[in-house]
Amino acid sequence: MRFRSLVVAAALMIPVIAAAQEDSVKVRQAPDSSKARQALDSSKIREAPDSSKPLQLTDTAVAKQTPILAERRHPMSQEGRTIITFGLGLTGTREASVVGGQTTARATGQLVSMAFSHYVSPGIAFDIAASVLDADASTGFNSATTNAVTALLFGLSYSPPQLAVTKGMRPYVSAAMGPYTHVQAEKFNGSNSTTVQSHVGARFGAGMNISFAHIFALQIQGDYHSVRPFDSVNGVTRDPAGPSMSIGFGFGWGGK
Repeated sequence: MRFRSLVVAAALMIPVIAAAQEDSVKVRQAPDSSKARQALDSSKIREAPDSSKPLQLTDTAVAKQTPILAERRHPMSQEGRTIITFGLGLTGTREASVVGGQTTARATGQLVSMAFSHYVSPGIAFDIAASVLDADASTGFNSATTNAVTALLFGLSYSPPQLAVTKGMRPYVSAAMGPYTHVQAEKFNGSNSTTVQSHVGARFGAGMNISFAHIFALQIQGDYHSVRPFDSVNGVTRDPAGPSMSIGFGFGWGGK
């Protein structure tokens, strides 16, 4: 009876032992999850960039991200350049006479001028110009008279870089306005008198700037002065309006 009981118990234990062996085989075949996690983390660490090193950009990336000033600036740009010129009139009348004891000299049109130009952009310059447009003088035994019309003008000139003939030859147009002043001084028998008149007028011009060695400047310019006539003084009316032509010599500096 006891032997039969043992046989039955052994028969019941066989499935339990087989199941236990199956579980042990599965445990031996399963990978170690902690080791796998460590391997994955180490691969991520190897692939992660070194944050301690600064980010380096290639020359191509820098060229794409950073605008280059040289590419934006026209090779014929005059920005920053300053020119001072002294001009002589080429048109008008010049005459002198001596009658009895009286000497008279008269000149019409632009006589002399001085101009200052500073380029504030590749083709635009700010201008200041002073000129003498009409003058005469006469002397006698006991009298002397002088007349002069002057202009002080402020304006802009435009010299397109695209129209430059060469680097040293640049055409331009200009416009300016300011006061035109007529001054007459008279001396007669020891007494002096002065008459001053002033009108606002404008000047429109075009010409060519020619530079040599980037220092010396030659300027050829044609102008038209628009200003109303001055009131008659001693029967003589001064009318400086009209065209004129001048040539200027000077020097320049700055710019490209």
